[in-house]
Amino acid sequence: MHHLKDKAKSGLLWSIFDSFFLKGLLFVVQLILAKKLGPNVFGMMGMIAIIINLSSLIIDSGLGASIIRTEKVDDSDYATVFYTNVFFALFLYVLFFFLAPYFALFYHQPLLIDIIRIYSLGFIISSFNVVQLAILNKKMEFKKVALFNSVGTLIGIVIGLVLCYKGFAIWSLVYMYLGTQCVSSLMYYTFSNWRPKLLFSKSKFRYHLNFGSKLVCSGIIDILFKNIYFVIIGKCFSVKMLGYYERATAYNQYPVSTISGIISTVSFPLLASIKNDPEKVSEVYRLIFKTTFFVTAPIMVMLAALAPELFSFVLGTKWLPAVPFFQIICIANILYPLQVFNVNILKVYGQSNLFLKLEIIKKLFLLLAVVLTYQFGIYVFVASTIINALVGYMLNSHYCGKFINYKTKEQFLDLVPTILCSIVLYVSILLFKNLEFHFSQGNTIVVSLVIGVVVYIVANHLHKSPIYKYLLKSYVS
Repeated sequence: MHHLKDKAKSGLLWSIFDSFFLKGLLFVVQLILAKKLGPNVFGMMGMIAIIINLSSLIIDSGLGASIIRTEKVDDSDYATVFYTNVFFALFLYVLFFFLAPYFALFYHQPLLIDIIRIYSLGFIISSFNVVQLAILNKKMEFKKVALFNSVGTLIGIVIGLVLCYKGFAIWSLVYMYLGTQCVSSLMYYTFSNWRPKLLFSKSKFRYHLNFGSKLVCSGIIDILFKNIYFVIIGKCFSVKMLGYYERATAYNQYPVSTISGIISTVSFPLLASIKNDPEKVSEVYRLIFKTTFFVTAPIMVMLAALAPELFSFVLGTKWLPAVPFFQIICIANILYPLQVFNVNILKVYGQSNLFLKLEIIKKLFLLLAVVLTYQFGIYVFVASTIINALVGYMLNSHYCGKFINYKTKEQFLDLVPTILCSIVLYVSILLFKNLEFHFSQGNTIVVSLVIGVVVYIVANHLHKSPIYKYLLKSYVS
């Protein structure tokens, strides 16, 4: 068990490096590109968001997760998964190649034809390293994953920035993605020991696809319905308005996806390795669950409170219309990392059927919310994401809690101290901003962040929050 803890700690540190340094660097670059390119370019990217998300999901097809959770795997498993992924990628490329004109016609944007056809090449490229990535994650060798990703990300960033400043507009984003995928795949092939053999097992194909297909179907449903917002805004409002929404969503996703990615990457193989010990799974789950929310909630609350200042200071006043979208999505995404963690429990115990059923139920609620709110305008329409997030969490926590004896009510009670302290944090920042100090925007942001952190810590200390006390004891003493 001690060895397992060491691997988990090492994995956590390298996942943090991968998520915060690399994605953080990419996040900063995206800010630079947004300021340079403007909302119309990102509105165009928002129009193909559904293609980007669907393809990334289908190429992996859940088979990588199946490799991680399967205790005994051999060359036939790996080769079968590899060739299946490559086939899916080729199929998707051909599909979107021929569908590109219809996307262009739907949005009245002829340029989308070439954008879709060239961008989609990245799906084929990325399909070649799915197995290597799954093997490294299964062995919890996150250091190698971080190093391989870092080279691809850095070279992709250089390509994107150079093209942007040479006037390539939206193509700088397309080639930044393609450059990243090419270099990352090359790194995985050059420095990984595994190579595909000429093997294909029908029984292994059925086994892995039986698990993975349910996850893919669930993911497809999730992506199709989540992208309803992009489709409706892109079709019924201006390209610029979609650009505001797309960037608000993307910037909000950075902290959320970073935290979720760390949790998912580390916790899935960790929980899979101890799944036969229910008490240990429950213990680990509860600790990660409470710690995740303790970190996520104040970050999202501070971002919502400082959104006007952040957008104006970093991107300029032309991006201020994106602020209301950003604030709404901040509130909706507070629970998202917990949903990801709950989903990992279903994956660990092979409950892909239940996972699919839950996704169908959640999306029926989402569809109802969309139909009811669309008529009241774009802001009420986007605000329906908060309802969707709450319903999704309630469903996931109810069913996942049964596997580890951790009911939704217990989970919620464990979250209450952090919720209350986060509300105090939010109010403190608003009060400070309303005081008539003659600070510059940059200083206002820095001082507000310091005040927020201090208030949050003091509030937890006075409230005697159990998770705060545990973390203080674990990392200070």
